[in-house]
Formats: sequence, structure tokens, C-alpha cells
Amino acid sequence: MNIRNLVPALAIVTLTSTAGFAADTAPAVTFSGWVDTVLQFSSDSVTERTDNPLTAKDEAAGSLRFSGLASLKAAWNVTDAVSVKANLWFDPGNSASNDTSNLNVREAYFTWNFSDTLSWSMGKYINHLGWISAEPTGDNFMFVNADTIGYRKVYGNDVLGATLGFAPKDSSVSGAIHITNGYFTGGDGSSTNYTSATSGTRENSDLGFGLDVTFKLPDALGSINAELAYDIKSGDTSYLGGVDPTNGLGGDVLLVGVNATIKPTKIVTLGAEIQYLTVGESENAAGASQNNGIDRLQFLMLGNVALVG
Repeated sequence: MNIRNLVPALAIVTLTSTAGFAADTAPAVTFSGWVDTVLQFSSDSVTERTDNPLTAKDEAAGSLRFSGLASLKAAWNVTDAVSVKANLWFDPGNSASNDTSNLNVREAYFTWNFSDTLSWSMGKYINHLGWISAEPTGDNFMFVNADTIGYRKVYGNDVLGATLGFAPKDSSVSGAIHITNGYFTGGDGSSTNYTSATSGTRENSDLGFGLDVTFKLPDALGSINAELAYDIKSGDTSYLGGVDPTNGLGGDVLLVGVNATIKPTKIVTLGAEIQYLTVGESENAAGASQNNGIDRLQFLMLGNVALVG
């Protein structure tokens, strides 16, 4: 048998023996995920679109389109105390050529449970801010159209950092302390360094800090959550509705909020949230203020009825 035939044969033996061994033990790696498909009709009278008489198309008409999104998650229990999670998102509508640019790694982190109460996580993850869940799973409401709520982008970022979480077994209170690259810049979830090409409006060592505390209501009625996020400097003030300085530094950013989830019945979920966002004035290269600070109060109220309980 030549070497080209020997290698595949050995691989088959290895896979066969491994599969036989795994059958006697619980799998260390588990997979999960979801597929979200939507048929949406949209008609925007705010922009006052008008029909172009030079074309055959009716540009002012509403649109009717399908969209799709999917996620594939892998969780690996390395030991009884250490686990690893990866979460890949697939967006078929994100690339006209349907190439790999529509693949996004939203989560890639490990968790070390020191005890039943205390844990440490580090890596890339979806930040803790906001009542609206980034995932269409769990207790939170899946917000299908992110454009409907204008301030959703301030808490929709992925971040890279470390988290110290506490969740006493018999307590209704849990929470976490976060230290991240930052919260309010799209590149905060990237592994690149703070070079001028990455963030020209922040110092290289500027970080973000977060706090998240949740109180569960009795009888599974719901929960109340308080949250905070602070960036020493904003890498992209325009992302929050401000104006970026020229060759200067962005202002600091603080977001505080309280949200609540109430489930009066099994199929009904009510949610409410109030947030206060403030962005300090940025500085130009000479250190002068740009008078572009932001103070904004934002809130939402939502209700959801599950057709299948």
C-alpha cells in the first residue's frame, strides 16, 4: 500500500476508534443555533420619496422583501470549571456576491467558574447593554427591525475584554463587572491595536468599563436590570450622533440605564427601558473644545405575545 492510500486508511481507523470511545462518554462539545427569516413590508413617508419620471420604476412605492439571518454556536466544556464558546453569524443579505464577507464571529470567549458564585470570562462577546436581546433566544424580545428604534446602535456592539461575574446560587441578585477595549466604537470588537488607522480620536491605552446588576422578581414574574458603561474617550463620536474632531480626541462617553421585564402570563412579555447617554466635548489638535457634546434621554416600551406557549 502506497503512502497516499495509507494515510486515509489510518484516518478512518482513528475516526472509528474515537467515535467508539465517545459513545461511552458524554459529549464535551455541543452545538446550537437559530435561523431567523422575515417577510417585511416597508413604506417610509418621512423621507418623502418621490417617483423619478425618467425611470420606469416607481421609486416612491413601498418595498416587500424577504430577509434571513442565522447563527451557529459551539460550546466546549474543557473541564468541569472551564468552558469555551464560539458564535458565528451568517447574514445572506450582507454581501451581493454571497462570499465569506457575510460571516461574522460575534462571540469567542472562555469562562472559568471559580465557584458556584464567581466566574471569570475573557474574549469577544456581545456587550451587556440594553433590554433588546441581540439573539432571538432566551427571555428577551427579538427586535426584528433594528432601524425602527434609532438609538439601538449605542448598545449593539461586540466588544473584546474581560468580565468578572457573580451569581449566588440562592440569591435573586446577580451581576458582572466588565473591562473592555471600549463600548461605543465599531472597532471595539476587533483585535487590532489602537493605531491612528484604527482610532485617531482615542489614546492607545483608553479602555471601557461596565457594570451590570440584575434582580429577579419572585415567582418568575420577570426581572429588573441596572447597567452602566463608560469609555475614557470615544473613538467615533459621529457613531453616537456627534461630530468627530479633526486630529483631536473624542469626548468621554457614559451610558446608564434601567430596564425591566414583566411576564404577567406565560405567553405575554412586557418590557420597558430608560437610558441616559452623555458624551463629553471633543478636543481638536490644539486642545480646544469643539462644543459638540451630547446629552440624551432615551426610552422604550414593548410588548410581545407568543402565539405558541
